[in-house]
Amino acid sequence: MTSKKLTDTCAFPVIAIALFLAVSYGLCTIIQLYRFEPMYPLHQFRQSMDLFDYCSAAHQIEKPGGSIYAVSRYVTPPTAALMLYPLIKSMPYRTIRTLLQTFIILSIAASIWLSAKIFLPKNEQIPEFGKRMLYMCLGIIILYSYPVYFIFDRINADWLTLFCVWAGLFFLDREKDIPAGLLLGMSAAIKVYPLLIAVPLVIHRKWKTVCTLFVPFAVFFLIRPEAWFDYVQFRLAERLDSFHVIENVSLANTLFYLSRFLHIPLPRDFLLNSASILWVVLVGVLCAGIVRNRKSVSCLRHIMYLMPCMFLIPSTSYAYSLIFIVPAIPFYISQWQTLTHATLRRVYYMLFCCVALTQIQAVFLEKLFGIQSVHFLPSFGLLGIVLCSIACVYCTHPASSNP
Repeated sequence: MTSKKLTDTCAFPVIAIALFLAVSYGLCTIIQLYRFEPMYPLHQFRQSMDLFDYCSAAHQIEKPGGSIYAVSRYVTPPTAALMLYPLIKSMPYRTIRTLLQTFIILSIAASIWLSAKIFLPKNEQIPEFGKRMLYMCLGIIILYSYPVYFIFDRINADWLTLFCVWAGLFFLDREKDIPAGLLLGMSAAIKVYPLLIAVPLVIHRKWKTVCTLFVPFAVFFLIRPEAWFDYVQFRLAERLDSFHVIENVSLANTLFYLSRFLHIPLPRDFLLNSASILWVVLVGVLCAGIVRNRKSVSCLRHIMYLMPCMFLIPSTSYAYSLIFIVPAIPFYISQWQTLTHATLRRVYYMLFCCVALTQIQAVFLEKLFGIQSVHFLPSFGLLGIVLCSIACVYCTHPASSNP
């Protein structure tokens, strides 16, 4: 009876992902001990380096004529620095760091809980046993997840973007359009990429949500308008043109390693332009499918299919953004659980394999085996999720149209 529950309920794919991550990390640790080479599982540049840059940018606010973007490594919208300003004036740096590291763990846990509330409501198809196993395995995934380690080490603002997005989706599911729009807008004001969520909202004519989505932008713009002009003028184009071959899960990174495996050298500009064109094609194909199914499939479900494209941007997308994939697992489970079509179930099995790849400890593997190409795995996993999402959008049948 237990065996049937493990294979036929929502727990089975998550058990497989958790087991894969735990075993792979354990094997890496044993090899490290065998070689007597203690290794930190991330690149050690500077402790909490993103938080340090945010605080440095926030200190520029109080300087006469100071610009947030005088800090060269601060490349995000002004919102994070503006929100940190009251903290740096009221508490020491170490206290801020400890506080935000606590918030990172809480935001990931809260996002998973919100996702489960949305996509795994009480019903007979997903029994309580399966849900308990799901939560336990998601906890194990967090303990061994490379993106979770990465964001905990860097203390990047993606943790707040994560929570705002999932809280916004929770209110959208409850048909509270204005709170949903404010929270989704807040996430986009911190990091630009959640603006892609506006596309399904427009297609599904969620006009209240779309309009309120721009309110947080307006508020933070009025607080420091010159900072936003500096961001558009000095940082946005620079960030779009940047490219790294490590800690990067962008489409350009996937194409770079594919070209290396095939021994086909690609010039940098050609690589970035090709990635940009391919990204537009992938998003366009997904949006066409959303338009095609907008009457039979919920807006929320379409947002979930489009969400991975937010991180598959053409040039540079750091791996900590893949923390979004962990709370998305309850959505994938809810869809897989209700499928009867054999081909679509295979697609979801491939999707779960890709989810596991996005969480694998790429830096640990690189240090252990001296192979830089392992950074291909998370970006390839993300591309795989996008391709599986496209397949699901175009193979949707009315029986699975609920969120």
